[in-house]
Amino acid sequence: MDMSFILSNFFRLRILDASKTGTDELFSAVGNLKHLRHLNLSHTGIRTLPDSLCSLWNLHVLNLDSCKKLEALPKKMRYLTNLRHLFLDDCKSLREMPSKTRELSCLRTLSLFIVGYNNGTRLEELQWLKLGGRLKINYLDRVKDPADAKKANLAEKENLGCLCLNWGSDDSYVPKAREEDIDIHEKVLEALEPHPNLESLVICGFGGRCFPFWMSNSTLERVVEIRISDCVNCSHLPQLGELPHLKTLTLLNVARVEYIIEEEVVQSLNPLISAQHFPSLETLYLRFLHNIKGLIKEQVMTRSTEAFPNLEHLYIEDCSSLKLPQFSTCFKKLKRLNCRKLLVASLSKSDLETLTHLVVDFEENSTVATSITVEMLQSLTNLKMLAIYKADTEELSLPEQGLRHLTALETLEIFECPQLVELPDGIKHLDNCLNRVHLRDLPKMVSLPKALQRLSSSLRFLRLSGLAELNSLPDWLGDLTSLEELYIEECPKIASLPASIGGMKNLRFLIVKKCPELERRCERAKGQDWHKISHIPNLYIAEQL
Repeated sequence: MDMSFILSNFFRLRILDASKTGTDELFSAVGNLKHLRHLNLSHTGIRTLPDSLCSLWNLHVLNLDSCKKLEALPKKMRYLTNLRHLFLDDCKSLREMPSKTRELSCLRTLSLFIVGYNNGTRLEELQWLKLGGRLKINYLDRVKDPADAKKANLAEKENLGCLCLNWGSDDSYVPKAREEDIDIHEKVLEALEPHPNLESLVICGFGGRCFPFWMSNSTLERVVEIRISDCVNCSHLPQLGELPHLKTLTLLNVARVEYIIEEEVVQSLNPLISAQHFPSLETLYLRFLHNIKGLIKEQVMTRSTEAFPNLEHLYIEDCSSLKLPQFSTCFKKLKRLNCRKLLVASLSKSDLETLTHLVVDFEENSTVATSITVEMLQSLTNLKMLAIYKADTEELSLPEQGLRHLTALETLEIFECPQLVELPDGIKHLDNCLNRVHLRDLPKMVSLPKALQRLSSSLRFLRLSGLAELNSLPDWLGDLTSLEELYIEECPKIASLPASIGGMKNLRFLIVKKCPELERRCERAKGQDWHKISHIPNLYIAEQL
């Protein structure tokens, strides 16, 4: 896009969409577009905006989402008196707001506010703005007086759907709160109580020991998503299990927490209805909870109490002390499980029968020898997707008799296995069902596993990523007559394609990225391998489309 030409010749523009155009500079001539109402510069390399932008009295929408190099907004932004929507998501280099944001009285969307040290850039600037949609507040650690937080008046912003409270920024390290600041953190978060219409809440870098009472009461009654991260001083969570509509809960690096549920839920008014913890929760993500012992404190579980009755997806990473309850008491609807092998090994046969998606990380700091046994595989009769991370060759010797029981398996992913050179021969039993295979970051794999040749009638999708030593593709690749999509990424030693690829009539997509020699040979109309692939309808060779 020739921005200079546009700004000099189209003075009556109402809408200018320069998103994803590679534009890295907005010239001062933009001030001539007096009729402009919508300016979209999202996903560009813009670093600064000219002061002349502030003379666009009719501007309603300014979209700067994902302008990751944007360092500052014009100081006179307050003169855009008709501005209704200012989008600043993922503006990672932005460190301050222009002063007197409060004067943008028509503003209805402000996706990012950065707390400053000076008057005109503090939280009180939000007081009279009738904001809706999404609001992220960064650098709350700069708030030294909780009264300033109260002035933000979040409790009155009834149209706010998503609120993110960040004691730092997206890409900045938040230091552990000093002892004298812990009380301030707690009072600031208490003062930032949102309106009960809120649907999504994110808290990051909070340095207090205790979460505010409003996180357990009717204030969050309509919330469907909560994310709590990097709150290293908190040893207890609020009673989130009582939130009736909560569907997704993410806990990341809340290192002192030992249990998700520690107290009894308030009993139902109807004695015939069992009280339930997390009655609507569908997805639970747990990462870097190094002290967590269990999801539910043992004293809490009673005959009249249920927990996680609708949970479908459980993701667990680096929670080495965690023990899962039997699925008969929880997780009756669990379909997707992502965890380390020790947790999988602790599950009963009936627990495994419900799963349709299983991701297993084999990397363990444990002396206990565990592997995928025949009995485990026999229980996974409903499994549609199996992903294996960081396994050694012995662990990946999946018992052949067990593999034949995976009659529903459609997708197999094997990632980051440093010693793997071949796949288990038992894959031949999956020829009627397995249609997607992804192999990634396998540094010792020098040739395509012969076991894949047995999937000629079922395999539709094959992705090869980060196979640094894979030096060629076999001629039997053409035997995979059902293959529709082939991805080859970061396999620098592959220098050519086999001649048999020319006979793969069902192949609809070929994607080649970061394979220098192969990209050269596949160059449109010129490359030595072009005649082999010219029949494929959708070709993406490096940047060639």
